[in-house]
Amino acid sequence: MYSIPPYGYNYVPNSILFTQPFLSTSGSPELPGVVQPFPTEPSAFGATATKPNDTVDWSRLEPIDGDPAYNNSNKVPYSEQWNLSIERQLKADTLLSFSYVGNQGHHQLAIVPFNSANPAECRAEAAAIPGSCGPDNDNQTRPLWPFFGGDSLQSTVANSNYNAMEINIRHTGVHQSFLVGYTWSKSMDDSSSVGEEVLRNDLHYTYALSAFDMAQNFVASYRIELPFNSLFRRSNRLTNGWSVTGITRFATGFPVTLQDENDDSLLGTNPNGVNNNYIDLPDCSAGPLDINTNERNGLPAFNTALFSRPALGTLGTCPRRFFYGPGINNWDLTLQKLIPVTESKTIQVRVEAFNAFNHAQFYGNPITGAPAVNGSVGSPAFGDIENSAAPRLFQIGAKFIF
Repeated sequence: MYSIPPYGYNYVPNSILFTQPFLSTSGSPELPGVVQPFPTEPSAFGATATKPNDTVDWSRLEPIDGDPAYNNSNKVPYSEQWNLSIERQLKADTLLSFSYVGNQGHHQLAIVPFNSANPAECRAEAAAIPGSCGPDNDNQTRPLWPFFGGDSLQSTVANSNYNAMEINIRHTGVHQSFLVGYTWSKSMDDSSSVGEEVLRNDLHYTYALSAFDMAQNFVASYRIELPFNSLFRRSNRLTNGWSVTGITRFATGFPVTLQDENDDSLLGTNPNGVNNNYIDLPDCSAGPLDINTNERNGLPAFNTALFSRPALGTLGTCPRRFFYGPGINNWDLTLQKLIPVTESKTIQVRVEAFNAFNHAQFYGNPITGAPAVNGSVGSPAFGDIENSAAPRLFQIGAKFIF
């Protein structure tokens, strides 16, 4: 999947020549040691294990490193979903509902390394010749080296599950309406995206909270007509047509994704553009997490002293995710005025404020590799809050309705 520029899986040079797609704009190979495989004649079809194609000079292409391939035994992913709801009409214009929602995902796509380095061999080699093998220097212990490097299979081997309680109340009145929802949920998986590798011989090693899990989520949307008519005891163009609408949200943050980017396991699962994280995890010690709820004090988001790099050649004891980062406290508000022009024509004027009270919203996007909290042990920024949402934004708009 890699050696197919200019339509490559993640090969993004500045400029592409169709006759020499592996060359950069400077005319030199994109990476040191890369051999230009083009132009070349297409290989003949019909190769089999007993009758291989001997027209390809593989020495020009080896080692094939960091190459994700599709597992030929993949299955179709599927999910099972179920829910149960109970509704109660409180008044003619008010409805209350309680729901249980659950699902399970099976055969989900995940990155599985198939040519990992051998930690025991690496330690033995380093003991015999100091410096000969170690973190990010363990290719020579891979079973298929020097023909293949840190390659992986995109395999449908991961599973997930989600369970939630949902409470909703809806009111639709003449002068006001609102919809209030509360969700208490938990999402677990082996891998939340193809950016997260799973361990080949122990898929459950990375089973943890989903990167996008949000344990508690309260959202209220509402519309309230302002009673200026009653307040000023008159009804005219100035007092009529005022309303406030908004969306208010309080929620726990996303889980903190822990990882060890130092290849301490000696498995050589380096990120290669498809898997964004090492498979390695830190060690955990017992003690209070001391979650920092005051993100403005400059302190870490949690007690970083509880986490450490594991012993060389071993896997860490921490779950990939088991506690949450900063939460959400956000108000989006709109002040609206309707100005009638004729019976069928109206001008609508709106003043809108997003994050109206300018609360600092420290959350990122855990799927795209921009989490709110740095969970990489050994990093100078370990435990720091690194991403935030936008500050308060205002906008004014007008609409002519006819």
